[in-house]
Amino acid sequence: MKRIISVLCIFAIVLGLFSPFTIKASAATNTNKTFEELYAEAKKHLGKPYSQDQDKRRGPNYFDCSGYTQYVYEKVTGVRIPNTSAPQYSAADKVKNGNQKPGDLVYFKGHVGIYIGNGKMINAQNDGVKIDNINSSYWQSIFVGYGRFFNFSEKKGSKSAYAVSDLNLRSSNNWDSSVAGKVPQGAKVSIDLDSDKNGWCMVTYNNTKGYMLNTTNYFSDTPVIKTYYAKDNINLRTKATWDSDVAQKVQKGEKVTVNLKTNVNGWYQVTYGGKTGYMILNNNYLVENPLNMETYYAVGTLNLRSAANWDSSISLVVPEGRAVKVEMDTNSGPWYKVTYQNQTGYIPLTDDYLSKTTVLKTYYAKDNLNLRTKATWDSDVAQKVQKGEKVTVNLKTSVNGWYQVTYGGKKGYMILNDNYLVEKALNMKTYYAVSSLNLRSEAKWDSSISQVVPEGRAVKVEMDTNVGNWFKVTYDNKTGYMPLNDLYLSETAVLKTYYAKDNLNLRSEAKWDSEVTQKVEKGEKVTVNSKTSIDGWYEVTYGGKKGYMILNNNYLVAEPLDLKTYYAVNTLNLRSESKWDSSISQVVPEGAKVKVEMNTSDGNWYKVTYQNKTGYMPLNDLYLSETAVLKTYYAKDNLNLRSEAKWDSEISQVVEKGEKVTINSKTSINGWHEVTYGGKKGYMILSDNYLVEKPLNLKTYYAVGDLNLRGESKWDSDIVQVIPAGTPVKVEMDTNDGIWYKVTYQSKTGYMPLTDDYLTLTAK
Repeated sequence: MKRIISVLCIFAIVLGLFSPFTIKASAATNTNKTFEELYAEAKKHLGKPYSQDQDKRRGPNYFDCSGYTQYVYEKVTGVRIPNTSAPQYSAADKVKNGNQKPGDLVYFKGHVGIYIGNGKMINAQNDGVKIDNINSSYWQSIFVGYGRFFNFSEKKGSKSAYAVSDLNLRSSNNWDSSVAGKVPQGAKVSIDLDSDKNGWCMVTYNNTKGYMLNTTNYFSDTPVIKTYYAKDNINLRTKATWDSDVAQKVQKGEKVTVNLKTNVNGWYQVTYGGKTGYMILNNNYLVENPLNMETYYAVGTLNLRSAANWDSSISLVVPEGRAVKVEMDTNSGPWYKVTYQNQTGYIPLTDDYLSKTTVLKTYYAKDNLNLRTKATWDSDVAQKVQKGEKVTVNLKTSVNGWYQVTYGGKKGYMILNDNYLVEKALNMKTYYAVSSLNLRSEAKWDSSISQVVPEGRAVKVEMDTNVGNWFKVTYDNKTGYMPLNDLYLSETAVLKTYYAKDNLNLRSEAKWDSEVTQKVEKGEKVTVNSKTSIDGWYEVTYGGKKGYMILNNNYLVAEPLDLKTYYAVNTLNLRSESKWDSSISQVVPEGAKVKVEMNTSDGNWYKVTYQNKTGYMPLNDLYLSETAVLKTYYAKDNLNLRSEAKWDSEISQVVEKGEKVTINSKTSINGWHEVTYGGKKGYMILSDNYLVEKPLNLKTYYAVGDLNLRGESKWDSDIVQVIPAGTPVKVEMDTNDGIWYKVTYQSKTGYMPLTDDYLTLTAK
């Protein structure tokens, strides 16, 4: 191949500069640029034409050999080397053949190129910029040697590391850049060491790239998270000390992860079930190899024993179907050690008690089902299961094809086949009745009514059963048909709870000038039908009655008000303002329940609502009580209420045995309480000798004729009282002596046979 050598190169030969040279110690300039960067720049110019013109030879569109090397070096390093071969040769450190590196200059008689490794160079010659094999016979015939201007940084590549904690990779190499991605604690990442800028490196995790400081605060060369197994039931602690609280329990044999970078005096951070605690890391507590434990399932409810025999005490109850761990190296005959919920006991490892496969399985009722009390059709119905409902079947309870089925916490029996129970959920969807609905027996309006669905109730619609717009609907284990449209059925709940923001008047129609149907006291809970909007008015239900109200925050709010129930200690005069000398706005009877607005205090005065009217009252024990003030009691015997709280005061009235009275619990004076009977007040000691909480077993009868009550339960005892014919009396039903019963009339007591000759249940 013909090659043209530039005049400048020939001049260098004439000067004898390309004679063999002496190797000297390298003093080449260090640079943070890599050969890869140099080569990338050099390759950009492949194919560009050759020129010796002084105005063109140094690029960027034309090159000769030395102009090309000067241009590429300066472009990458920012340093300009001499512009002709001779000075380039003189300035370069000479490199012994065999020690050359990519990026060195390679010299020939009359020529220079950039060595790129593997016996090749990139250079500018008469064919333009190209890559040549310097081991060819031509180049070897004029080869001189190598020279080095720069010690290029070697490409460090990437390394694997592990996140010391949860990390947020950044979009740029600084903390105030946005988060590019997250790396979980312990995750393995790849760090690009050649991207280092002030300690920040490009990090790759699961195809996500971002920047993070490459320091031991963030990355570890060794794994951070390691799997261990609980050697026994252990309690993880909230801190790295034995006397800290238990963070959570780990059952024997369970797998945990340990953060190996969290050592505090031998304690390490341990994660189990997504929660973290601390435990000492040694073979007493955590081991590297899994224990020889196998999972089994309780065939029925199991009583684990404290020892490997039936007459030992019960250590633990395992519910039916629950998974347990069996220690396979612990058998004593058929008995094995079993762990459940961090507690251990013993049970025989037989099919009667433990199953290797799951015991409980979910099925769905193919139609409305009647579970039976026994595994026969003629047994009683244990409970009803609505079509589509999910049930649990115990697969170990087969009796002639019948299985034990659990629904709503109750058990029954049903044959397990596709006629009754199926594995896949039915294509049923929950809807809500917009108003009270009459389900039809067929998919047409003129069929009979099969079932009534109350307003707002949830129903199940079978989505595969439509006849036009009619669908089969199930409610309360009964089925009928209804058109599926917004007039009748809603995908979202129809009824919603709200609270009266103030005292409200519900209207009979959706307009202000209609009649008031009922009053709602401030803070009371009401139900709004969300499908009944008429110009912002909605149907509202309160106390079982309906009315209309505008639905906005002026009248009804979604959150309950900060109201608290209190009871009037005595008759209260609510004031129109929070001061005693304001007018009386409302009278509250003794014991009546009121609502106090807890965020309306003016000193110790609060706003109080009673029967839809509002006033003010100090909130203290003299006026208002958090507990009910009035309580019902019954006279244990005939009582004399007193005018004052003492025995020697006058009798204010007589209460007959068994009569109901009302006690004011806030009026105690040395054990005496204010008692109300028949609208009148008096005082009585509150004890079981006089007043009891439960009604006496008394019954009202009527005298058939004039009766003589006897002092004892026999005819020859004294007459204590005469009862006129037709008069009502009280008979104590648990005081009989044969046919004789204790009878009370006008606060006096005697005895009378309880027969139709003397006493009757009906007045005559």
